[in-house]
Amino acid sequence: VQPAFVVSVGDLIEGYTKDQARLGKEWKEFQGYVHKLQMPFFYVPGNHDLTNPTQVEDWKQRFGRRYYHFVYRDVL
Repeated sequence: VQPAFVVSVGDLIEGYTKDQARLGKEWKEFQGYVHKLQMPFFYVPGNHDLTNPTQVEDWKQRFGRRYYHFVYRDVL
């Protein structure tokens, strides 16, 4: 299957930690899968990804905004 893009539904990592090293390891593993895709991947966070202020800041540094929208084939 080769979709035009992939949108996540959150809970991309186990999360629930303030340990930067652990967060880095979990994101590295997940992004290893994403980098194999041949289409754009749109990150959307879930509660496992934004459990505490440490994770919120980590998300901001990695991906920027936590929410956004886009238009694809005249659909918002």
